[in-house]
Amino acid sequence: MPEDLDHVSVAVDRGGEANAVRLPWKSRDYLLRKLRGTDGGEGIVKAFEEVGATRPVELTTAQKALLYRVLDDRSFTAGFHELPAGFFELRNALADEAADAAQDEQLVGPRPPPDDVASLREDIELISAWIELATQRDADAIVVQAAGMVRDDRQARLDQLELQ
Repeated sequence: MPEDLDHVSVAVDRGGEANAVRLPWKSRDYLLRKLRGTDGGEGIVKAFEEVGATRPVELTTAQKALLYRVLDDRSFTAGFHELPAGFFELRNALADEAADAAQDEQLVGPRPPPDDVASLREDIELISAWIELATQRDADAIVVQAAGMVRDDRQARLDQLELQ
């Protein structure tokens, strides 16, 4: 561990404001070991390893969804009181972010679909990750269903563009 670094921060969005959840370095190391054995965890590991001492780890929505699943899975294999320091707080912050996203989607509605393949693929990935998190968070079923319809619309548009 670097001498001046005893923790790492993970960027989260709570209530529309940027925040960071701190993990002690020992918890970070434990999490990285767990992620190395998780399909799709490589990008998260890389983000943690590349971040400097003064910046929070920035993750994509899909990476946050995977990180939530890893943290939530750990919470069921040991009681919350046995979790490494910071895990419970990070898990809850990620769940709150998903709930806030669900509320925003319900209030403002989906934005119009983009017209390029790369943006559509990114939209589909983000919406799918959001649906997974919202479902785990027991979001309103109507909101989850609406997000699924938006994702299906984006997929249909992507299919049209790829056929052209």
